[in-house]
Amino acid sequence: MRLFHNASLRQLLVLVPLIVGILVMLPYPAPAAVLDQSFVAPSDVQFAILTGQFIGQTYTAGVTGRLAAVNLDIGFCMPFQGCTPITDTRFPMQISIYDTVNGLPTTVLGSATLPAGQAAPLSLLITFPQAIAEIAGEQHAIVVNFPGSTPGTCCPFPNNGIWIGSGVNPYPGGAILDSNDGGVSWSTDSRFDLHFQTYVEPIPEPDTLLLVGTALLGILGTVWRRKGLTRFAM
Repeated sequence: MRLFHNASLRQLLVLVPLIVGILVMLPYPAPAAVLDQSFVAPSDVQFAILTGQFIGQTYTAGVTGRLAAVNLDIGFCMPFQGCTPITDTRFPMQISIYDTVNGLPTTVLGSATLPAGQAAPLSLLITFPQAIAEIAGEQHAIVVNFPGSTPGTCCPFPNNGIWIGSGVNPYPGGAILDSNDGGVSWSTDSRFDLHFQTYVEPIPEPDTLLLVGTALLGILGTVWRRKGLTRFAM
């Protein structure tokens, strides 16, 4: 059998990448999201998100790709639980991902909103409509606030939610932070961290990108040389 009879070396150099490329470009599932950063140490502190306050946690990405989702650990203090101060649950919860400079939030990269009265336990996967890029080694911040809520009077301090955290073996890649002026200025506390998890869809491996690029070159080469190809003989 003479599959490539009369085919020139130049034509073979076009056809081989094309065949390999077709195999590579067959439909395949998108990269599955993987757990990247996680801090769920045994809880020993509870941080009240005061009315009108922004509170957050910085983290350092370990995987390059697209942020797929986050888990938080935010609940409410309700009258039937016998705890104080009671949570005001009349406002939606906004979860935002910020870029950071020197460990402080700057630009909002994406946001998601939960309806009023819905908690955000660790079992709830929170996704974002925006494409948020994660680069290994770079730091972002997860920030929570309740739009429409305004600062209340003391005491007891009214709150919109309780974010569970820990001072046990603090998370090394970030810190808790808060803002009482709508995100204009921030303060941090490295002694504690808030519970969170991030999930990232990794970018394709370099060898996959190379094969896909080879496939595209093969297709382009075939188009360019289509009129010059010699008919195959069997």
